[in-house]
Amino acid sequence: MPVQQPSRSRILLEMTLVLGPAALIYGGGYLMDNTALGLVSIAAAWIVIGILLKRRQSGWGEYGLRRPPCWKRTLVLALLGVAVLHVLIRMLKPLITEHVTGTPLDISRFEAVRGNLPALLLGLLIVWTVAAFGEEMVFRGYVLNRTADLTGLPGLSRWLWAVLLSSLVFGLGHIYQGWTGVILSCIAGMVYCGAYFLDGRCIWAPILIHGIYDTSAFLILFFGLDKGLL
Repeated sequence: MPVQQPSRSRILLEMTLVLGPAALIYGGGYLMDNTALGLVSIAAAWIVIGILLKRRQSGWGEYGLRRPPCWKRTLVLALLGVAVLHVLIRMLKPLITEHVTGTPLDISRFEAVRGNLPALLLGLLIVWTVAAFGEEMVFRGYVLNRTADLTGLPGLSRWLWAVLLSSLVFGLGHIYQGWTGVILSCIAGMVYCGAYFLDGRCIWAPILIHGIYDTSAFLILFFGLDKGLL
């Protein structure tokens, strides 16, 4: 049964309720250099979205959390997406660093993973729960769809703006990696959006791309292979 869309003013209020508290929590964590608060911000957004969905008698399936049409196709799409993302990051990172931001990608928050198996395992747990699953449900599931509704534009243009704006918000959430990290995360967000649409607006393809890419990045860091790769 199709879900009746609320007015644009109501959507704006709803998005403020979802993203406002999460942004305040994240901002506090950024200022205090407290990584845990960054994770809490995603959980806070998730909880508010869940409450709003329940109030209108809907569920996360509205934003793509459903069985994909074909798991094999989803997995192939995910692996291709990971390959594309690695190539894009490797090609664009030096160009962005040299010609746009003038600063390197800051991965200092992840240095504890280097050669540290307990830190690696904890990092991978966070990758697959908060980052891959949590962030994709919030940004590609909720923010992307709600931004498209908010624009009020017809056809393809509403989705193009939604991809750009949701990817920008996603990128700003990685400000702790410096401005190079923000731009690269925006690009990654667009790749995740592309996978979301290619898999029939099912969230599992971007979740898998996000999780596999971050896992590979952590493994590269763990084994000290990051020179020129991250």
